[in-house]
Amino acid sequence: SESQIKTLAEMGFTPATWNVYRQALANIESSGGNYSIIGGDQFLYDGAYQFGLDARTDAARRLRVAVPSREAFRSNAKMQEDFLIEFTRANYGYLQSHIRNLSRQRQQEILAYAHNQGHSYTKDYLKTGRVGYDTNRTKATDYIDEYRNLLGRTSVNTSTGVPVLLSAAGVSQFQQIFALASNGTRFGQFASSALTS
Repeated sequence: SESQIKTLAEMGFTPATWNVYRQALANIESSGGNYSIIGGDQFLYDGAYQFGLDARTDAARRLRVAVPSREAFRSNAKMQEDFLIEFTRANYGYLQSHIRNLSRQRQQEILAYAHNQGHSYTKDYLKTGRVGYDTNRTKATDYIDEYRNLLGRTSVNTSTGVPVLLSAAGVSQFQQIFALASNGTRFGQFASSALTS
């Protein structure tokens, strides 16, 4: 929607860089973007971006919707995309005073770190440089590295704004992204069509 595109722009994301960001998170969280996956510590996390109850609750509150059950969340790709935008927006707000003087790319890298660690531990990282790990021993800087790596390998078609690495289709970025089928299809299967359209 237009309001979501505006929200992303406020965080410095273009449609192309948002798609790269999403793909970077999905690569780590669900091996490329399986919307229906259950994972994480004690199998308490759901979907392509591995949202736990606290993240789902925070995003739902900010979106003014009911907190979905785990099953409802996993079966609704559009909801996961909406929640990711809102969760990232929340972290951006919580971290703004700590990242406002950084480049846009560095801010987005820090948001990727915060996706794994939350805003409190991210503030600690920014202050001390001490890298956090999740319970699976994934370094939070892996999120920064994955985003940076994908961004560096992605050229953007200047006439369409579509990231060439993710899509050669050359269609409008957000035309279908928020109208995805809620069928648990793997993220990568959408990459050259709906998600990068």
